[in-house]
Amino acid sequence: MVAFVMRKIARYFIILSFWLSLTACQKHDSVEYYHFSGTTMGTEYNIKFASVPEVTELKLVKDEIATLLNHLNHIFSTYDEASELMLLNAHPINQPYPISHELYTVLDTSLDISQATGGKFDVTVGPLIESWGFGASKHNAEVPPQEIIEQGLAQIGYQGIELKSNFYIVKSKPVVIDLSAIAKGYAVDQVANYLTNLGIEHYMVEIGGEVGTKGLNPKGVGWRIGIEKPNSGLQREALQAVDLSNHGAATSGDYRNYYEVDGKRYSHTIDPTTGYPITHNLASVTVLHKQVMLADAYATAFMVMGADEALRFAEANNLAIFVVTNENGTFTTRYSSAFKPFLL
Repeated sequence: MVAFVMRKIARYFIILSFWLSLTACQKHDSVEYYHFSGTTMGTEYNIKFASVPEVTELKLVKDEIATLLNHLNHIFSTYDEASELMLLNAHPINQPYPISHELYTVLDTSLDISQATGGKFDVTVGPLIESWGFGASKHNAEVPPQEIIEQGLAQIGYQGIELKSNFYIVKSKPVVIDLSAIAKGYAVDQVANYLTNLGIEHYMVEIGGEVGTKGLNPKGVGWRIGIEKPNSGLQREALQAVDLSNHGAATSGDYRNYYEVDGKRYSHTIDPTTGYPITHNLASVTVLHKQVMLADAYATAFMVMGADEALRFAEANNLAIFVVTNENGTFTTRYSSAFKPFLL
């Protein structure tokens, strides 16, 4: 008996504020807030910010952010064969290849986190995800034979990526790089930097559930989000409210993307070190960090680790994380010491 569940995006936030249209505004202490949204990286983005006297052309701000996001999408897309990442993937092994500063930065951070987490975060894991039926091809839900899993393990490995000076990269094996677990966080950081450079002191940037904030929301308090209760159904409800206090946030979970075969559940989260889906009871993990790129990547790594290992890592590295475990249908929450100041 096979059951298949594949709902849109396991990584999601309930944002505890209503997005406004570009033409509408709210105020606190005579500060106006504006909002606009769009699509990028296969998902949606929402940006809310307070105007400052120097920023009078709201349309220009909107257009420049759209241009920035289009630029980043053309670098990191795995659906555009002409993207910089896909051209890199097609490049032969053992031959240096020049890459942009943006791609170099994200790959460098990815490799750092891969090493720090013992390979629990690996941007080359794609072949294993495909083998288990969770990739772009999305074949029928079935457990792959052991030889297919072993083939997948042989195809992956962040160790096959070497970054050289002057923004060059060399692949020592034909790995396929997918930066979906970190690129959106990086994009949030870049939009946030753009707004900061304009002199805007209050904003929230959200791309596909990854959130970056600065300053105060329209009510004059810190930006707040709600961590979603990991229900597999369509109904969504907040489990814990969080004051971000100039931090970013990312959540990863396995509760909306899985299949069952003969009563056994197989998650879309694949452990790159074993080749198999995770089997622990961690339902979701939320990471807060001033760099959303890091929150994004760590959320994926912790989802692979499981709650106990993730909390140990977080305590050792002073990271703010909030985990939700599923104990036979009952959700239990725990958090690291660094997360406690953000609780509401």
